Amino acid sequence: MFFNFADFSCALLADILLQGYLYISDNYFGFYSNIFGYKTKVNT
Repeated sequence: MFFNFADFSCALLADILLQGYLYISDNYFGFYSNIFGYKTKVNT
């Protein structure tokens, strides 16, 4: 199955500024960051 999505380099302001990637598809968007082993995922 093929998923059509776009990814963008971006930053998320949380307790600290997290640089990562924003993934966008037709029904989903999510953010993923891995800074010094501290992994962050935000999905909707």
